[in-house]
Amino acid sequence: MKKLLLTCMALMLMSATWISPVFAGFKDVDDNNKYNWAKSSIHDMNLRGILTGFPDGTFRPDQPVTKAEFTVMVYRLFPLLRNPGVDTITIPWVPENHWASREFAELYSTT
Repeated sequence: MKKLLLTCMALMLMSATWISPVFAGFKDVDDNNKYNWAKSSIHDMNLRGILTGFPDGTFRPDQPVTKAEFTVMVYRLFPLLRNPGVDTITIPWVPENHWASREFAELYSTT
């Protein structure tokens, strides 16, 4: 359900411009006709650095989006929401060694 929400968000963001169909560059999306409708949006968001997929070259479109993944997407989409001077601020529910701790700190320290 969350991945569907992410895909819908990506499509809404891309609705302002027409993108010709291209391959997304993720082996689990490119080889699956089930995702033909979303390939161009996934590819564009990947080119922009918003969606990067997983280290094994997959996108995993059937997996739910985690709070950390969503936070990182918002962080990358809206740079004006960041508070980069928060080196000492930590978010209580995010371990300091979490892969998205910086993004959580820079976004949630402003709220």
